[in-house]
Amino acid sequence: MHHLFIINPTAGKVDKTKELTAKIKECFINRTDNYDIVSTTRPFEATEIADSWGDKMGTSQLRIYACGGDGTLSEVVTGAYKHLNCAVGAIPIGSGNDFVKAYEPLVKADFLSLDRMIDGDIDAIDLLTVNDKIIETKASINIVSVGFDAAIANGMKKYKKLPFVSGSMAYNLSLIQNLFTSLKHRFIFEVDGNPIDAVNRDYLLVIAANGRWYGGGFKAAPIAELSDGLLDFIRIPSVPISKIINLVQIFKRGEHLEKLKIVEFLRCRKLKILAEKPINVNVDGEIYKMTNPEISLLPKSMRIIVPKPIAVKA
Repeated sequence: MHHLFIINPTAGKVDKTKELTAKIKECFINRTDNYDIVSTTRPFEATEIADSWGDKMGTSQLRIYACGGDGTLSEVVTGAYKHLNCAVGAIPIGSGNDFVKAYEPLVKADFLSLDRMIDGDIDAIDLLTVNDKIIETKASINIVSVGFDAAIANGMKKYKKLPFVSGSMAYNLSLIQNLFTSLKHRFIFEVDGNPIDAVNRDYLLVIAANGRWYGGGFKAAPIAELSDGLLDFIRIPSVPISKIINLVQIFKRGEHLEKLKIVEFLRCRKLKILAEKPINVNVDGEIYKMTNPEISLLPKSMRIIVPKPIAVKA
């Protein structure tokens, strides 16, 4: 088995490449498996690296570790998911590390334990793919969103570059910025190939979820399951600005399906979003401009590395 560590040096506030490289080398001192460490130099390079290594290894088993945030993980998954010999693990050193929360009661520290990840088990989970027939297909391991939330995610990028600004703080700063400009987004939808609306309507935000958390700690899809064969489709219609703060607080806690009667929820395998013009699409924290994007669920098509359980002494 071969182990490939893809490090995003721009993930988080400080470049952790040197520190992480030293820890990886230490882990393999007494191991017989081979390993390589590669650092990215530009956006989306992690996808190319994962894809090329998947081809290079042929049928040999390859474990790829995405060392960064949710965006880095999404890039690696996009490059790896077509290769049956690949499994992907998250080493969460970025500013946004929401995907690993799907494995509660495991916490971030469990995924940062390199020895436990290297010896980890494999979990087959569902995957979302997103395309608009122009942009190359993107894979989402967690959540895809459009509307107010995509506008916020787009704005988060500049705030994350500021010192001492966490993922949740960047979200809140971008939220304030977009309160006056991004409250109405007109869409119509097709679910599993069938139209579900007669006319376009205004929405605040729309979510297609495989995981539960995003945005630095927002429980957007509180009952989503990683391997149930369905995506959670959540729509929140536009509301007056006076109701936004209360709505966001309920949304962050993951109580919107229970407490907000305006929220529309269903599960499906395929979702198409039709809009009058190209829209920002948030794919695991990365923003793409797409025309009528189509989101599909691929059941149990991604192999995820989960930290080896800690042995309990008798």
